[in-house]
Amino acid sequence: MTSIINNFDNNHSDENNEAAVLRGVAEAVETPAVAVGAADAALQPPPQQPSEPPPHSAREESFDYVRRMGRGINLGNGLSAPQEGDWQPAVDESYFDDVAAAGFTSVRIPVRWDQHTTAEAPYTVDPEWLARVAQVAQWALSRGLVTILNAHGEHWLIQECSLDMEVYPRPELEARFHAIWRQVAVHFSEYPDDLCFEILNEPYFCMSKPVVDKINRDVLAIIRESNPDRYVLATGGGKKSYESISQLCQSLFESDPKVLGWFHYYNPFPFTKFTPGSGKPNARHTWGGAKDEALVRHHFDEVKAWSDANGVPVLLGEFGANGTCEQASREKYHSFIARVALSRGFAFTVWCDGFGEDAPEKKSVHLRKAGAWDEPIRDALLATFEPEPQGIGAVASGAAGGKSGSGGGRKMGVANEVEVIRGRLVNMKAKSDPLDATLVRWDNGKVGILVGEQGQEQEQGQEQEQGQ
Repeated sequence: MTSIINNFDNNHSDENNEAAVLRGVAEAVETPAVAVGAADAALQPPPQQPSEPPPHSAREESFDYVRRMGRGINLGNGLSAPQEGDWQPAVDESYFDDVAAAGFTSVRIPVRWDQHTTAEAPYTVDPEWLARVAQVAQWALSRGLVTILNAHGEHWLIQECSLDMEVYPRPELEARFHAIWRQVAVHFSEYPDDLCFEILNEPYFCMSKPVVDKINRDVLAIIRESNPDRYVLATGGGKKSYESISQLCQSLFESDPKVLGWFHYYNPFPFTKFTPGSGKPNARHTWGGAKDEALVRHHFDEVKAWSDANGVPVLLGEFGANGTCEQASREKYHSFIARVALSRGFAFTVWCDGFGEDAPEKKSVHLRKAGAWDEPIRDALLATFEPEPQGIGAVASGAAGGKSGSGGGRKMGVANEVEVIRGRLVNMKAKSDPLDATLVRWDNGKVGILVGEQGQEQEQGQEQEQGQ
């Protein structure tokens, strides 16, 4: 049940520091900016004009690279199946014609290496599998698509670990993963710049930050032996969803401007995966409105703040909602996530498993057997968007005209303007229970906090697995 806490006053006996911060921010956003007077302006020295533009740094080039990635799609359940053809028909060259013709500019190709690599040292990757992956990558590159190859579905490595471990427990498996990447890196070392590597998909469900930090460092060093200038994507361990990227070890990108960060986003999980009738708690059929949109903005603003502070460009590597969701909400969700990501300078590759009507509970954009699109979702992702406000405190006009409360909540009006000021609030009645909160300004000028169950951190499952 969503409730509204309004009227930040000085009479609450249980006021805590966090609530005081929220109240201070609320007052701050109401305070008009002070203009500089003409006399003051006259005292300011004229701005200096640079004699020539500054050099384009390697880090700026990495942001250019992510802009070139732009809007992309995942070739899910193809090369990431235990064997190609297990979950989808074998990948066909015509798929990349469809992707490029639609207007996408990048493709993420999840690849499972475990089933094609010997179990004993020297851990040889099957040359035929390397050649097949190379063939698919060449098809994508020949269509002008920035192409991402990763290690995907490598549960043999990830699930030997648990989040309380600071050291990976099985060195022989670590050595096998290193050997895989050494062979992959050498095989693709002469490929053009538009081929990008991603170290490991979703390690954070089982691996802590120290464990993922070491894997990232080791694999990046191996890649650099044969690919000194290849762009490489990585994320951190121990935290999932939009928080994973902030766990990246700083040393990884401080000395290497061609390291890019990634995160995945399937919030809110009760909508994107657990549709009504699934038996899951809080399952919901619809998405949209001021509160839903404000929480997405807040999460993406956290990623943007990290990106700006560290100078690391970002890929939103996966997102999407099941085909059993209400169609209008599913279209709105895809459109909104794409718009918020692009407006913050992120590239994206939407998750697509290719099933379509064969498995509506999955997340499909391109229907691979039919060689056709879910056109409303495709169009939602590729639409021309109005500029999206960003940053903590940015006003987002035109949010869906939802009411301010449900149940017994007092109606304040339509939330046409939403300001995300703080994502968490300590419950004043039960201080041990943190609530998700969004500070909003209603159309009647009142400022309040939306509190409800949606913001609960939801795990984003590994959507590439056919059985999940």
